[in-house]
Amino acid sequence: MFQENAYREHLSLMLSEVLNDIGVNEGMVMKGRRVNLLRETMTNIRSKLSDKNITEYILGSQCEDTTTIGLNSDIDIVSCVRDINIIQCWSEWERGKINYLMIQDENTTPGYCFLQLLHPYVPLCLTGYHDEHHITDRRGRILLKSTLISIYRQGANQHHGPSIAGQGRPGFCDIDRVVAYPCKSMPQSASDWLDRQGIGGWPTQEMRRYAVSTWCFVVATGSKVSEYAELEWRISTLLTERCLMFSLNITQIRCYVLLKMILKSFLNPQDEINISSFMCKTVLFQFDSGKRLEHAAFKFLAPFLFTTYGSTLASSSIGQNNQVSSQALVWLSAGLNSDISSSRLKLASVFYSTGYMEEAEFILRHTEQQYYSYPIIPICGCWKTPPPAVTAELMRSTQDDMIHRDRRKDCWMDCAVVDSLPFLYFLQYKIYSRLQRCQEQQQAISKLIRTIVIDVNLRHRETAINILGQCLEQENIPQEALKCYLLSLQQRARNNAANFHSNQCWNGFNNYIVF
Repeated sequence: MFQENAYREHLSLMLSEVLNDIGVNEGMVMKGRRVNLLRETMTNIRSKLSDKNITEYILGSQCEDTTTIGLNSDIDIVSCVRDINIIQCWSEWERGKINYLMIQDENTTPGYCFLQLLHPYVPLCLTGYHDEHHITDRRGRILLKSTLISIYRQGANQHHGPSIAGQGRPGFCDIDRVVAYPCKSMPQSASDWLDRQGIGGWPTQEMRRYAVSTWCFVVATGSKVSEYAELEWRISTLLTERCLMFSLNITQIRCYVLLKMILKSFLNPQDEINISSFMCKTVLFQFDSGKRLEHAAFKFLAPFLFTTYGSTLASSSIGQNNQVSSQALVWLSAGLNSDISSSRLKLASVFYSTGYMEEAEFILRHTEQQYYSYPIIPICGCWKTPPPAVTAELMRSTQDDMIHRDRRKDCWMDCAVVDSLPFLYFLQYKIYSRLQRCQEQQQAISKLIRTIVIDVNLRHRETAINILGQCLEQENIPQEALKCYLLSLQQRARNNAANFHSNQCWNGFNNYIVF
């Protein structure tokens, strides 16, 4: 137990030192925050001098300085339109302004609200008003549509949900801008959350007073699961969130940044939002002290680190002498609980590559049972020690294909990438072939075909089709294998190893005909 604690402390110190060296330290964090807050202030001074009734807030990772260069974080800006006043009680109503009453009832999704139009000159609900941006519900309330925000998107290149995305100049970050309306008081649900916290003295009384007195916003986006999505507005407490993030110490910030780095590298490698940084931040706020936070972060991150290190050691030793070191196996075994499948598939791949078929078969059989026991959403992963048929995926790009790569989104193309379930069945096929268990081998290829056909969540269907083609070549059906490679190219025309596979298959097919 003492050795385990000593090792964890040593690893924690090493990680902290690396993060310090790449700029996640108190000096750089404070400097980054000052720069962004100064930029925010200067922007708002210009707006006032220009008589613009808009206040801008720089929020998110860039303002919190909870990012690094490799995370490629956008600058998140909330443009608050001050002409509109959102109220939760009648005492907040302002004469002469466009006032809306925030409504949360049995029809609204938690965290969302309706906005009811009020009379501009008397504190009463308005009736009998009609235009394309409002709708009258069955209770006679005039509600503002969240589709109104489309008028702010005119001329924008692209938008993601409620945000308007703008590509930064070379050397500058991209900008995501959200148009929001202000509400002077904190929603009751957020006030309840603040009241529940208190263990360890966080949030402090000063932070609570700030949260209660500061604004929240409503943003024009409805819940995807709501039947009233076009009328719903999301309630956002971004200023309070920024206050809470500013209160974290450097150890907590490093844990949060490290968690985002893990997500970027392993869970969201193609900028797909499988697990968002907002989810990480929500988990972060549930921990009230640095010690609990460090412990939780370590428990979450350690298996990924163990598996990655073990895979690297195994890949090196297999490349040198086709053997796997005991040290690599220890690290791979320690990381088995990183998730349901990927860490186990890496270990099974190592056993297969070094000839330990019975051990690999046992791991795969157990992993397949996990798929039947839990609802699993696949997330693509990069295999450092795959069989040669999957390693061939590294041959996906010609010189012409390289020109058509996106530097940020296509970085995964330098790896051998495959979805977990197709890879599991492919490994089973290869292993049962080695073990001469023909019936189970055919069952494995049937499962692979069924997965390709019916699994709508596959992220790399073209790779799954390619490895099916490899199986069909082994079955000595080159015509069907070629059909697979053509089908794969229909899924992804460029940067696809199907070109390499089809050429190899065609050459073998011609040689077979000649002889």
